[in-house]
Order: sequence, then C-alpha cells, then structure tokens
Amino acid sequence: NVITRAIGLQETVNVDTSQQPLSIKKGDYVLLCCDGLWGVVPDAEILTCVRQVGEPAAISENLVQQAIDNGGPDNITVVTARINKTGWISGLF
Repeated sequence: NVITRAIGLQETVNVDTSQQPLSIKKGDYVLLCCDGLWGVVPDAEILTCVRQVGEPAAISENLVQQAIDNGGPDNITVVTARINKTGWISGLF
C-alpha cells in the first residue's frame, strides 16, 4: 500500500534498466503487467495462455481473469502486443 516510484509525481524517476540486448522479431509477443498479475499467475501459465489464446486482447482479458480467480490482491493491469509483419506493435489492450 506504499508507492515507492511513480511517473509524474516528482522531477526525476529512477528507472530499472538492463544491459542485455532484447531481440524482438515478427510474431513475437510483448506483455507488460503490474504486480496484480506478476506473482499471482505463474510464468508457466502466462506462457501457456499466450501460446493457446494467440490474440493480444484475448490474452490480456484471460490473464486478468486468471489473476482474479487466483485471488489477485491488487489492481490487475495487462497490456499484450504482437509484433506484426511490418515491425509495428498491434493489438494493444
């Protein structure tokens, strides 16, 4: 119940970064979520959902429902995108 970092509430924000390269290619999915999903739905179940459902909006809806069903103790936010043939991100939810 304590916010430790937020965008827009202060002059600067400490951002988590990684030096490891990230290769994203056609057909890949990008999933962003808050702690309402992370830790509530196991990684293996998230991966299974992405592979079985396929459509970004449906993936997000399914994962939110799984988090609710698992007793998600917090707000649940999920954004899923699939990289299309032109390299643009499609299917935001």
